[in-house]
Formats: sequence, C-alpha cells, structure tokens
Amino acid sequence: MVVIQLKKGVELLGFSQLLNTFNIPASKHNLPVFIDSAITYQIKNTYFETAAIKYIKIEQEKDTGTNYISIRTIFPITHQSSQGFVLKGKVNIIDGF
Repeated sequence: MVVIQLKKGVELLGFSQLLNTFNIPASKHNLPVFIDSAITYQIKNTYFETAAIKYIKIEQEKDTGTNYISIRTIFPITHQSSQGFVLKGKVNIIDGF
C-alpha cells in the first residue's frame, strides 16, 4: 500500500477525470496518449495534478492521420522508461503499481 499526503489545495485526478475536466469526449478516451511528445503506456493507472497541465487536446499525426491525445505539462518530461516517467521538479509517476 502507498499512502500519499498532498499539500493543501493540490488536486489529483485520474486519467478519465482529467480528460473530462479538459472537455475531451469519452469517445476519444481510448486514443494513444502522448505527454510532452512522449508516448505513454498504462495511462489509466496514472494520476495528474491539474495545475501541472498546460493543455490537453486531440491532435492528428501528419503522415498517418492517426488521432491521439496530446497532454502538455508545465514541467516537460525529462526521462521515460518502461516503469513510468519523471516530470522535472514535480513527481515521479510510476504506471501500473
């Protein structure tokens, strides 16, 4: 078990809640997800601080026409591995624990 105590005023949202907050239609929630241009896996097990998100929008890859969810943060990703990713100065996010 992991217990995380947040600072007062910090709001963490699950992936679906985050997309709903940014008015992304439920029909688009299963698209591939890129955070700061890095592909993200097991995103449904990840929580986000809303204040760390610049924007979320549906974008289309130019060559293939594939739609995807693009999430831009105020702290760009500095490292990604199969275990998760690191947002500079913010938090380590580990998928699938």
